[in-house]
Amino acid sequence: MQNSQAPKNFFIQIGIFASLYISAISFLVFLFSVINHAFPQVLDYYPDTSAIRFSISTLIVVFPLFIWLGRVYRKFVVANPEYKESKLRKWITYFTLTLTGATIAGDVIVLINSFLAGADFTAGFLLKVLSVFVVTGGIFIYCLKDLKGYFDEDPKRSKIWAIAVSVIVLLSIIIGFVMIGSPKHQRDVNYDAERVSDLSNLQYQVVNYYQQKGSLPVVLSDMVDPLSGNVIPLDPETFKGYEYKTTGKLSFEVCANFKTLSDNSKTAAVYGMTGDESWQHGAERTCFARNIDPQKYPLISGKN
Repeated sequence: MQNSQAPKNFFIQIGIFASLYISAISFLVFLFSVINHAFPQVLDYYPDTSAIRFSISTLIVVFPLFIWLGRVYRKFVVANPEYKESKLRKWITYFTLTLTGATIAGDVIVLINSFLAGADFTAGFLLKVLSVFVVTGGIFIYCLKDLKGYFDEDPKRSKIWAIAVSVIVLLSIIIGFVMIGSPKHQRDVNYDAERVSDLSNLQYQVVNYYQQKGSLPVVLSDMVDPLSGNVIPLDPETFKGYEYKTTGKLSFEVCANFKTLSDNSKTAAVYGMTGDESWQHGAERTCFARNIDPQKYPLISGKN
């Protein structure tokens, strides 16, 4: 009887622990991404929510699979009591205990080493250390109790753990959705990021045109040059041209219609701009005034 059920036991066990590892890693990636978003580093550029989106997508698929496989295994053990002490189950559990124990030890080592090195314990750093400690520590305690038969003594204990962890994961997913916004909002953010990139490209082309010709282009089409590969970008959503006009001999404006409010602390950094050359914008038509400094951008002919 045991041999006939061995393949089923093997695949259930592998499925449980594989989904556990993937869920734990995805949850940690999610926590780290949320912490980075809440406590951005000085050198962080434009906010990137791709890690949050991917970890949420993984948790939505894999975590319910882990819970379901756990229930399947409990029913399997009830029908086949001889598998309660399965060598495969014990081997994988011991491996998980070793892995999580080593991770916890490494987490503490990193914390102590950072302290001895005189590092600044920022809120982001401490929260990341705490996240690793809590997630891996929770798995370690669960596996240790499971190995001692804690959940076999009373199946309700396993349900309580499953419900508690499910609530935590569900709340995390909800927080993630609040942070990244709806799919439509995310599309708008992506479009606006592309618009800023296009306007930055146009600005570069205008300055380059001035250095080559000694004057500003009257219209954007003046800069089109098949030989050099210069093309004029279009709005990524409407496929219409951007607005451009000269406001003086060495000044001009470029404009676009934005859908979202930019992150003012990030937009300037990503494009290397400072002062009045940032790309901060609201959810509206925004124009960016630029003045060319002849000393910074001398005419090419003047260098010869």
